[in-house]
Amino acid sequence: MPPVVGGDADLSVAMGSGHNYAPRREGHAVPPAFRDRPDCRDDPPRFQQVRRDHPFAGAYTRFAGFPLLINVLERLGVESIFSDSPGYPVDALRETILWRIALRQKIPRDDPAVRFLRDPKLVFKQVKKAHIPVTGKAILASARPDLQDLFRMPSSRNPLKPLGLKPVTDIFIIAVCRYIHSRSRMTIRELIRRPAFVALTKSHMDITASMDTLDIRVRMAGLDVNPGWVPWLRRIIQIHYTEDDL
Repeated sequence: MPPVVGGDADLSVAMGSGHNYAPRREGHAVPPAFRDRPDCRDDPPRFQQVRRDHPFAGAYTRFAGFPLLINVLERLGVESIFSDSPGYPVDALRETILWRIALRQKIPRDDPAVRFLRDPKLVFKQVKKAHIPVTGKAILASARPDLQDLFRMPSSRNPLKPLGLKPVTDIFIIAVCRYIHSRSRMTIRELIRRPAFVALTKSHMDITASMDTLDIRVRMAGLDVNPGWVPWLRRIIQIHYTEDDL
């Protein structure tokens, strides 16, 4: 288990900014599409269809792993943690967590990988209006026993002190990073940065990627399982792999 962390500096560590928070485990293969270019920085800025006759056309993104964070939030049990606060806008909190991750990872706001989220200004405004006090102790106590280590705060912090929006989202972002690391030995940056095409409608989000981008670490951790129907997004999200040359 990684060390207890908290705060902006620790977020930078947890999210792989300037430090390799999750060293690659020996024996995990890196797919050909990511060798020597894990950030996909050399990908051309393509925004066209996969192929005119392909069933899942869409716009190109370098951040196709971002929607996989939906699975991580589901496994962390965000809703159950706030079950004692029925008035808390949990759906908006989820989107706030995702938007903060996207912004720290420098994903453009108009990128296809984040267009399933509502406008960040509307989301942040909704959460800020809640004013429901949440403490670090309450979050820890409400988490599943096998996941509590992911939510632990530094011993120097008062676990009974009510937390504002930023500290709450900090705790969850670090928990997301810890979960990814513990299951796959990957940084959140490595998970997010992978090329694919995204087709978005009011009811569906289809992500189509080449078989060459399959990552055994992601597959073994079950991070690329189809989210399917996601009630808080009101969309069906599906992941497709094709042998076609995208």
